[in-house]
Amino acid sequence: MTLKSHPTTPTLTIHHLRESQSERIIWLCEELGIPYNLKCYDRSPLLAPPELASLTPIRSAPVMTDTNPVTGQTFNMGESGAIAEYIINVHGQGRLSLPPTHPNYPDYLFWFHFANGSLLPSISPRMFLRMANPNLDSPIHAMAEARTAKALKAVEARLSQTRAWLAGDEFTAADIMNVFCLTTMRTFVMFRLSRYPNILAYLERVGARPKYEAAMAKGDWDLDYAQGLSGRGYDMHDALFDMEEEFGVEFMSDLMRKWGGTSPEDQRYEQGLLSWGPTQIDRHGNIYDVHAPKQAVQDLI
Repeated sequence: MTLKSHPTTPTLTIHHLRESQSERIIWLCEELGIPYNLKCYDRSPLLAPPELASLTPIRSAPVMTDTNPVTGQTFNMGESGAIAEYIINVHGQGRLSLPPTHPNYPDYLFWFHFANGSLLPSISPRMFLRMANPNLDSPIHAMAEARTAKALKAVEARLSQTRAWLAGDEFTAADIMNVFCLTTMRTFVMFRLSRYPNILAYLERVGARPKYEAAMAKGDWDLDYAQGLSGRGYDMHDALFDMEEEFGVEFMSDLMRKWGGTSPEDQRYEQGLLSWGPTQIDRHGNIYDVHAPKQAVQDLI
């Protein structure tokens, strides 16, 4: 099997949902110094807009479009971990990964997959829990916070050993995969890192990398990414804040309880919520004007 040579014009396109984990892929391409096209999408209002969601069956970011180097066929790929491995191996000549012959290969492999296998799943459910149960003193919130703390303590312990990067002395794609969880993700789930000095020192090293700065400037130019590198983190994401301000926490709680229903009415409701913004679709299939979002979303349930 042979790989076709890369053309002068980049075949690689990164579809970036702003303020999302697709920042990983922009940063990876910048660190590798490979040519790519970048298409940025705004949230609609919280999730991926239809033109981005339609690119893959999972309907989420990131998405990569490329030409298969063997068949010459254009294809789309989702899942940030899969995209990162593809780019490293096809476009990056293996750079930013460690080979099986490297003594730190097991560490690289573990921490690369830790990002989406343990760290992000310990954080992201808290956003939906807050909507489903606004009582932050409930035991379920305490359990969720403990799960996040467990993952953060693992990162802190690892960095106390290496004093550098997650795989060891070398900066690798394992770092690129995990940094989003510690930074931009905190626009959606607010948690402090002040109790984790090694993580904060690590994020300071990340912020000093010119390619990280370049990636954030290209993908999220109006985001003060320095806040994400700090112990305090961000305030609530504007989309979440606006929805809570517009509808109230109790309304959002009821909304989340109805999410994912299997009845035709629930599915129409879900589609309506996903398209909240340009138009709204209530559970009866009616279209509402954008200037009346509150009534539209209330009618969804």
